[in-house]
Amino acid sequence: MSTTSVLPTGQPGGFSASFQRKKGQWMALSNQQEPLRGALSRYNPISQLENIDRMNKTIKSEYGGGRRTQILRIELNPEDAKTWAMTQLDAEMSAMREEYMHKASAIGGVNQTKLEQELERVWEQGESTMDKMMEPASVQTVYHLTVDRKTSLPLRLSSESQISYQDMNNKKNTEALVTDVNFGEYQ
Repeated sequence: MSTTSVLPTGQPGGFSASFQRKKGQWMALSNQQEPLRGALSRYNPISQLENIDRMNKTIKSEYGGGRRTQILRIELNPEDAKTWAMTQLDAEMSAMREEYMHKASAIGGVNQTKLEQELERVWEQGESTMDKMMEPASVQTVYHLTVDRKTSLPLRLSSESQISYQDMNNKKNTEALVTDVNFGEYQ
C-alpha cells in the first residue's frame, strides 16, 4: 500500500489530492478527487524511480535521516527533466484525446464525424500551443528519496518540479508540481 499527494503550488488555483493504492488500483481518498485518477500515471512512484535511474542526475546524501533511514537528494539534469516533462505531458494529452474520441464515437450518427473533426482541430491547436510554450521553457526537478538502511527499500519519495515558461501573451509563468509518496506494507 502506498499513498500519494499531488500538490501543484505557486498559483492560487493549486489543489491537493490524496490516493491510496489497494489491490493494484489507485483509489481516491475522497469522491471529489476521483476524476483525477486517470492522470495518476505520471505520479507512479515505481515508474519515476525507473526513469530517474536512466537520466543524468546528481545524487547527494542529506542529513537528518536518522539511524534507520538515509535520505538521498536527487537533482535531475535540467535537459533530462524537460524531456521527461514533455514526454509525460504528451502522454497525458494523448490519453485525454483518446478518451474524448471514444466519447465522440459513442454518440454515433451524423454528429459523430463533425464532433470528431472539431476535437481533432482543438487537439492539434492545443498540442501546437503546448509545444511552443515548452520549447524555451526551463524545468528543474529535485527528488528526496528516503531509504530504509536495513532493507534498502524506499520508504518515501517526494519531488518538486518547477517549470518556467512564457505563455502565448509573453507573460512569464512558473508552475510547481509537488508530489509525496509514502510506501508501506510491502507484499
